[in-house]
Amino acid sequence: MQAAFFGLKVFAADLRMSDILLRIDNSTTIAYVNKMGGTRSKKLNALAKRPSSTSSEAKSCGRDRVRQTFALKGMSKDSIDLMFASITKSSLRQYEGAWKRWFEFCDRKKIETTSINILEAQQFLAEQFNNGASAGTINSYRSALAFIFGEEVAHETSIKRLCKGASKLRPPQPKYDCTWDPKIVLNLFESWPQNKELSLENLTLKLATLLALTTGHRIQTLSLIDILNITKSDNGLTIKIPAPIKTSAVGRKQPALHLPFYVNEKICVARTLEHYMASTQELRVKETSLFLSFKKPHQAVNPQSISRWIKKTLNLSGINTEVFSAYSTRHAATSAAKRLGVSLDVIKSTAGWTENSRTFARFYDLPIAADKNEFAIAILNQ
Repeated sequence: MQAAFFGLKVFAADLRMSDILLRIDNSTTIAYVNKMGGTRSKKLNALAKRPSSTSSEAKSCGRDRVRQTFALKGMSKDSIDLMFASITKSSLRQYEGAWKRWFEFCDRKKIETTSINILEAQQFLAEQFNNGASAGTINSYRSALAFIFGEEVAHETSIKRLCKGASKLRPPQPKYDCTWDPKIVLNLFESWPQNKELSLENLTLKLATLLALTTGHRIQTLSLIDILNITKSDNGLTIKIPAPIKTSAVGRKQPALHLPFYVNEKICVARTLEHYMASTQELRVKETSLFLSFKKPHQAVNPQSISRWIKKTLNLSGINTEVFSAYSTRHAATSAAKRLGVSLDVIKSTAGWTENSRTFARFYDLPIAADKNEFAIAILNQ
């Protein structure tokens, strides 16, 4: 029982509203856990109830404390629900850590949580920076506070100045200073048999990687592809993405992925997608999400699974996956397009950046990784 408690405390401290399967080989412990207590042993009864109190303490952090704060301000439950509906799931996960630290800060300093003092906000952000938070994290914390206390917090002069100071002292750095040539992966696919001869696993790896390379989009976008939103023309396939993505905003168009029919069928993403849909048709039942697990029960997968598939493909291609993640396909594809003469406007619109975005120029326009031994070998080969 004690081991189960410590396991929950270490590995599940941040879980909320979740069911956890505990595999325990002691029937007495299982009975006490399932019934949340018992009558035969006072000690086991106390231990069985202990995780419940720990969970209650954990739930008092993060979004639940934000809800409590809104309620104390007089907001109705319906209003609070609408407030939370205004932010994406990814932002909510990002804010969760910031809120948890903010309320821990308030509890430690005995600060009233229904209003905010700018000096307290400054102190909180400075403390997080001194604890190692990056400039981007500090800006995320500022946004998390603004969700609770209003945009005036985010736009307050001293807060903006503090965030600017954080970016000067700890400037954001590109994840990569170089990238890899997509031709390396395409060569792998050309060495494979035709699509009809591939296993479902290899066909899945191939499609996921080709989609990432030929669209330049995030893996999140690929995970949202619905087969009902795929249309075919003489020139290729078009995939509409109506679901919200990271860059979705009011007045901004949702992405549409355009996949041309290419002369070399071994690396044609449109033909590969068609073959994949035909191969998975009998596995789908009523599932319309494009990507299914290639293992039973063949359910729809999340972005993390697609990332693992792409990373495995990169590894099979000989790309160093200790350096380059699945997300590096976005860097590799957009950088290659630039080298091949594709205009910046086309690159931005294809990969989902706005017309005025400087993201590509700052973080994605990278040279191909050079052989660090090239210089020495050239001298020695004279």
